[in-house]
Amino acid sequence: MTALVGGRYTVVREVARGGMCTVEAADHLHTGRRVALKRLAAEVDASLDRRLLLEAWALEQCRGPHVVEVLDAGIDGRAYVVLDLLEGKGLDALLTTRRRLPRDAALALFAQLCSALETVHAKGIVHRDIKPANLFVAHHGRGERLQLLDFGVARVPSAPEVRALTQVGERLGTLEYMAPEQVLAEAADASSDLYAAAVVLFECLAGEVPYKGGPRELLQALATRTAPPRLSTLAPGLPTALDDVMQRALAHDKAARFESAAALAAAVRGAMGGGATQTLSLLDAPRPTDAAYGRGHERAPYVTPVRVLVDGASFDGHAADISEGGLLVMLATPPPEGRPTEVRFCLPVSGRVVTTPAEVRWRKEARVQRAVGLRFTDLTDEVRADIRRFVSIAGSS
Repeated sequence: MTALVGGRYTVVREVARGGMCTVEAADHLHTGRRVALKRLAAEVDASLDRRLLLEAWALEQCRGPHVVEVLDAGIDGRAYVVLDLLEGKGLDALLTTRRRLPRDAALALFAQLCSALETVHAKGIVHRDIKPANLFVAHHGRGERLQLLDFGVARVPSAPEVRALTQVGERLGTLEYMAPEQVLAEAADASSDLYAAAVVLFECLAGEVPYKGGPRELLQALATRTAPPRLSTLAPGLPTALDDVMQRALAHDKAARFESAAALAAAVRGAMGGGATQTLSLLDAPRPTDAAYGRGHERAPYVTPVRVLVDGASFDGHAADISEGGLLVMLATPPPEGRPTEVRFCLPVSGRVVTTPAEVRWRKEARVQRAVGLRFTDLTDEVRADIRRFVSIAGSS
């Protein structure tokens, strides 16, 4: 008999794995609802159980339309948190495949991000890790909605001494999106989150972050107080008024930045002439159907860990969508093309782990990730049926 987590959750498949935590799809025993189950990895120090439960508490305080919903939490040997299982794509995957977003979509996404931060900051909580990987565009009814994820490094005022869910020596945040005070290991506050949100908007519109390069280049920009490039030079057609807003939002001195998420959102909206909409439309955008891109089949967003095997070497990443034709996979290091390839992943309906032949059809590169289009070359009928069933229910085309 399959073991139940907390006496009521049956694990179906793995969704994501990080250095400290795993996220699994699980079914509630009594209602059948499929949820996301977040647990610490087995090898992680048990002292971090408290931090995971604190993340659940913080999410409960921050309930709102643009913050992922927490459903339950508890301890079953180790701590676990139960979240709404979202269907859609991470902003990191969208930016890797598209590089930049359409202007209206970027502004809508930013407005929803600011709404999420208003909710978070009103509770005295600082997220401290705003970045595309923690922003998820989810199907919601007949539309789409941005969801803010992962409060694992959030500063919670009621428990400032609790250790964050990071590896020893790991920064609290991701370098390209960190405010200057975070890079300098100073205390982060709400303005630090607003700085990171402005970086996200900059990247969505320009296709690149304001300060590129590694730690040395970023520290040099901080030391010389180098101003970020003007958006209108990187994305022609944007009003110069938006340049002024972004220069203030990305100020090195946090006292010079906007005082709240609402103020920042209003300034961006005003610079754009007040016409920005909050309607997102990214998941159902027109897509090429050229078979060379693996798009001859209907596809659906699908997140699961993936291992690509080539000549005895393995390349680990995660899927962003799936079809009977293949997988869109996000990888830090792309596999070579033109070599015999296999891909190992969890089937979306049964949760069974399968390994099937594939080939690399295309690659796109961003700063830290590679988007790889894999085409299945020899699916079994059982695997094909599992994927077809999932896509027929979750497909967006």
